[in-house]
Amino acid sequence: QTCGVIAMESTGNPVAYGLNYQSRCMTSRVAERDFHQFLVGTHSLKEKNEVHVIDYKEETERVECLGVYTHPGEIWQLQASSCKKDLFATAYTDAKGWQCSLWKFAAGMEGSGGVEDS
Repeated sequence: QTCGVIAMESTGNPVAYGLNYQSRCMTSRVAERDFHQFLVGTHSLKEKNEVHVIDYKEETERVECLGVYTHPGEIWQLQASSCKKDLFATAYTDAKGWQCSLWKFAAGMEGSGGVEDS
């Protein structure tokens, strides 16, 4: 079941990406200068949350999922690094309360499952 949808519009044609859970935050990967990429964090109280890495292909006007990573707790804020494309930070709540983590894509794993809590 898809409940969160991100829609982008470039040349008048809508482009959508569906999520399994609701989302509260999205950020562009500004350090990734060659592609239009975004991180999206889900916000679910009862399910495992996720960070999605998505890529927008301007020439085909399509959105492609590059990877989905599990995340502890409800993601309230998400920020990609402005200078290192393998880093991003999240602010979230879990059983311990409010938390912040700096995450790093494992070498060569971006878009294929490897995220490390720094």
